[in-house]
Amino acid sequence: MKKFTTILFDVDGTLLDFDKTETEALNNTFIELGIEQSKNNTLAYSRINESLWKQLEEGKINKDKLKTERFKQFFYEINIVKDEFLASDIYIKHLSNSYFYIEGAMDVCIKLSQSHQVAIVTNGIAKVQHSRCKLSGLNDIFEHVFISDEIGCPKPKKEFFDYVFKELCIEDLDKVIIVGDSLTSDIKGGNNANIATCWYNPKGLENNTDSVCDYEIKSLYKIMEIVN
Repeated sequence: MKKFTTILFDVDGTLLDFDKTETEALNNTFIELGIEQSKNNTLAYSRINESLWKQLEEGKINKDKLKTERFKQFFYEINIVKDEFLASDIYIKHLSNSYFYIEGAMDVCIKLSQSHQVAIVTNGIAKVQHSRCKLSGLNDIFEHVFISDEIGCPKPKKEFFDYVFKELCIEDLDKVIIVGDSLTSDIKGGNNANIATCWYNPKGLENNTDSVCDYEIKSLYKIMEIVN
């Protein structure tokens, strides 16, 4: 008997390398806008962006506001005048057309999809995630892709997972596990939903949050040992 029958996978930072994607999309955006491509500029944007995504998880900002606010704050910090709405559109265009796999992601997902119910759960922007899932081939593996934009609330809210469970006709939560790299959205979300959690932590970071990890892995291949 399988230990778990349903596996929920996060996308960015778990199956697809968002850091590489973000850097490429930002560089292309900077080129179009005539902004210097520098490490400092990339780090400044990433810091602002991460802070705003945390606010989204906490319900302090909505997705539409986030998309332009990050560029508004970024332009203010580097002291230039640019249109944050135009910047957002350009960035999302490039982000939608770029992806890089996390090592082992496709192999693991293909194998698990043959023996388990697998689904994607993501807080990403719907337009971006649909495009990247299609281009990367994830759509060929995952029949179900759940995006917070379309559900109406983000991870880690319990309501997000309640929607997922209903759509997947899940009754036994003991047979469900979520795999993700974010302690504040994936693991905390799993805690809120009363399902098992697996923290994908390739860098060996410390857990300085109140999120409880049932399992911790550095390689995605390890999830195969856990779920069976």
